[in-house]
Amino acid sequence: MSKNAHKFGYGLATYIPACVSMRYETIIDDGKTCVIEWCHIVSKQGQQERNRIAISGCSAYTRNDEGYLCSVRISDYAGHEGEIDWTKMEVSREEAYSINLVDEFHGGCGMKEQED
Repeated sequence: MSKNAHKFGYGLATYIPACVSMRYETIIDDGKTCVIEWCHIVSKQGQQERNRIAISGCSAYTRNDEGYLCSVRISDYAGHEGEIDWTKMEVSREEAYSINLVDEFHGGCGMKEQED
């Protein structure tokens, strides 16, 4: 594995639990297609260091006949908050930045024991 891959993995490992978390709203899975809707929960560190905002997103995953993942579609503004035109939004920037904001994530936040 290249140094860049290790650097990317380390960045995710430190960024995700510190700056943003996800609350899953809807999960639909018929065995062929899985669709997930979520909302981000953002920490003050995430806003200050990464300009993150709590946004909703949706993803769809399709499996082939053998059950392997064959297509992915993800739609959200994650990482592109600076491109939002606030003059066209129904809420102000200040209001949007106050939604789903937490001081910090506690150790183990988002961790769930996996069933065997």
